[in-house]
Amino acid sequence: MATIGETIHQIRLTKGLTQQEVYSGIISRSFASRFESGANDIGASKLFAILDNLAISADELRFIHQNYQLSPYEQALATIQQVYRAQNFPAMAD
Repeated sequence: MATIGETIHQIRLTKGLTQQEVYSGIISRSFASRFESGANDIGASKLFAILDNLAISADELRFIHQNYQLSPYEQALATIQQVYRAQNFPAMAD
């Protein structure tokens, strides 16, 4: 699985943004290169600032990072909601 930095790199390129546009005032250019290659990790406060610059939420990052798949918890919740909307209460017991 790709690192968070590699996923951020993919998002940045998809949006056509430069490292300077995304990381300016948060981390250095050299650290950004190492972060995007998976060599360095980053703290939560800096990650949230980067996500703000990318205009995505932490949930969107997680979804992209998981190859556009819901987590097992999110899959179970979606199934429960679908069964509830159909009022199939015996199926909810399963």
